[in-house]
Amino acid sequence: MASSEAPEANGSSALTFDLQQSNLPLSAAFPIFVANVVHYLTPPAIGQAEFLTPGQVATIHTHPGAESVVVDGPDGQQWTLPVSDPTVPFGHTGRIGLYRVTETAKSGTVATQLFAVNLFDPAESDLRPRANLADHDSARAPSPSESVPTSTEVAPWILALIVPVMVGEWWWFHRR
Repeated sequence: MASSEAPEANGSSALTFDLQQSNLPLSAAFPIFVANVVHYLTPPAIGQAEFLTPGQVATIHTHPGAESVVVDGPDGQQWTLPVSDPTVPFGHTGRIGLYRVTETAKSGTVATQLFAVNLFDPAESDLRPRANLADHDSARAPSPSESVPTSTEVAPWILALIVPVMVGEWWWFHRR
């Protein structure tokens, strides 16, 4: 088969060129490509893991063979949850910080994963280009009742004093 054939019908694709003979690693798009590949190859272990806020229920997807789930909170508190379904809801996310999820079986630890609970808005960290920045809450116009702090520029006043001195010095030097 030739290497330039179309990708498989199931939607997977492959690089049809030699990566070492191309300039893709030098391209600005290469880190985005690697991030997309890593994101595609690592399925989410915790439901909504990227956007958990305090009090939001975390859905833990357990591995086959896990009998219990132990969750260590950021303050050292520990919860042990029995596994009855492939997903286990965890609602004790009132503290901000990292939570460690350890899935255990009779033979020992099956898997360990981390998830974070934070106060940040996911839109603040979204680096994707937007069609219109005015659609964002951060770009909203202040209401007439809000006072908007302004700064007074002093650079034009300093330049107005320095430029005539420099012109006079240039004229004095070149008049000889």
